[in-house]
Amino acid sequence: EAEASCILEEVFQAEGINLVKGSASSVESDGETGHIATCKLSDGTTTTVKGDLLLVATGRTPNVKNMGLEKIGIDLNERGGIEVNKKLYTGVKNVYAAGDCTG
Repeated sequence: EAEASCILEEVFQAEGINLVKGSASSVESDGETGHIATCKLSDGTTTTVKGDLLLVATGRTPNVKNMGLEKIGIDLNERGGIEVNKKLYTGVKNVYAAGDCTG
């Protein structure tokens, strides 16, 4: 995914597309034909982006709550996903996890 991200960033820059890395806290109509997104950047500041088209990539959040995983000894990581090692092992015999559920 990191390689694809770098390629997309290069293409966007070549096309004159402004790329803002942060989290969108709101997106509203500008009252005309466009939208305004307010974004929080990694340094804690905010910025606004106005355009007729906005691409907002929201990311994925693990959906493992209320599954009783902790009852069988599976730990969750700081992102709320299932904690695994490099071999995708959860620490519980014969239980492995991969993909979005690991955060």
